[in-house]
Amino acid sequence: MKALKITLTILFFLVFGIVMLFIFTNDFERKIKILDCEGVYYSKVLKKPDFYYLNNAVVDVGNCLCEKYMTKKDTVYEKEILKLFLTHRPIMTPDHIANAKVIKVDSICKYRSDIFIKMYDM
Repeated sequence: MKALKITLTILFFLVFGIVMLFIFTNDFERKIKILDCEGVYYSKVLKKPDFYYLNNAVVDVGNCLCEKYMTKKDTVYEKEILKLFLTHRPIMTPDHIANAKVIKVDSICKYRSDIFIKMYDM
């Protein structure tokens, strides 16, 4: 009986250690979802995600929203694109958009390849 308890205790700690190792070392899929557009990035449980991965997920969402807006011209998409553009202000914005007093969604979507740029860590 004593040998069984020792074996079960060792087995418990071994399984517990493997589960903890899995949780703290693996990257888990996270999603940014706005309306019907979704961007995916990966991060660890207790670690802040890398800027590049998070930025690329936002870029995917921005491009998707612009594509939907260009086909439907819906005001719901317009509001979300403006909100995304203003909260995640891109690093490189064309001058005529950056210097404009009123930012137009049509301009953002027209030049989306210059505004929503994916970044990579080299």
